[in-house]
Amino acid sequence: MDGIMVGVEEVLEVLEDTKKRTIERAKEAVKELKPGEVAYVGVSGWIKRNDDGYHVDIWRGFEITTMERLKKQIKENSHFLELYAKSLSPVKVLILLEAYEGASEGQISEAVGLRGGALHYHLRDLLYLGLLKKESRGKYRTTKYGSFVIRTALSAIRKFRESVRSSD
Repeated sequence: MDGIMVGVEEVLEVLEDTKKRTIERAKEAVKELKPGEVAYVGVSGWIKRNDDGYHVDIWRGFEITTMERLKKQIKENSHFLELYAKSLSPVKVLILLEAYEGASEGQISEAVGLRGGALHYHLRDLLYLGLLKKESRGKYRTTKYGSFVIRTALSAIRKFRESVRSSD
C-alpha cells in the first residue's frame, strides 16, 4: 500500500484490513508448505500523525522457500549482506530516519550531530547503497530500500529488547 493521508477511522480500517489479509495469506501459505519448506510472512509499516491527518504505509511480504534455497541466496548475496550490515550503523539509520519525509543537509546535520566531512562520508555511503536519494540541492529523501533498513533495524531492536526481558 502506498502512503496515504487519512483520519483515525481510516487508520483503524487499514489496520483491520491488513490483519485480515495477512491472516488469510498465512493460512494459504501453511496449506501450500511441503516438507522442508519455510514460509516467510512479514508485515511492517508506519503510522505518523501530521496536522492534517495520519500518514499510513503498510508493507506485506510472503514467500515460500526451502532452507537450502535460503542458504544459497545468502551465499550468493554475501556482498549485499556486507553492504546491508554497513548501513545498520546507528548514525546511518538516524540519517535515514531523519530523511524519511525529506530533509535538508542542515536538518540531517543537526539531528545526528555531524558536520562537514564526517556527515558527507555517511551521506555518500547511503547514496551509493541506494538507501538515500538526493532530490534537490542539499535535500535528501530515504528510498524504499532505506525504509526497509529503518524497519528492520527497529524490528531487531524490539525483538532484542523482548528477548532480554524474557531471559531475566
